[in-house]
Amino acid sequence: MPTKHSLAEIIERLHANQRGFKEALHGVQSIVEKFGNEEAVERIRATLKAVQDITSEIDDAYTRASVTRQASREAVVKGPSTIGSRLREERVKLKMTQQHFGAVGGVNLDAQYKYERGVRIPKADYLANIHSLGADILYITTGSRSAS
Repeated sequence: MPTKHSLAEIIERLHANQRGFKEALHGVQSIVEKFGNEEAVERIRATLKAVQDITSEIDDAYTRASVTRQASREAVVKGPSTIGSRLREERVKLKMTQQHFGAVGGVNLDAQYKYERGVRIPKADYLANIHSLGADILYITTGSRSAS
């Protein structure tokens, strides 16, 4: 099943391609009109009308998808604080690399990366180890700063 982002990308491609199709039909119509087959001209006009209707639908879908895409981007940027984002915030505050921070916590770089991205949740022994660096474990786990 496509995601909202992939759907928006598909609609963007359709939106770009439908203009070319419409222009090509206009070109065919003008050539057919010069050589005078009335039935063919009417079929092309009907096809152009259908393309215009589809174009309107694509434009509407494109606009809705763009709005949805922008809203999802804003949600990611402004989204709620998570354990991973707070963990990263503490690591940056302590001016440490992911590799060093993870090593002190007892995990490899990949695990540290996954913790900060919210893919995995750190275990208690990891939290106890990074506490020795000065990381605010209460803040990381709850979002509330400790009194000290």
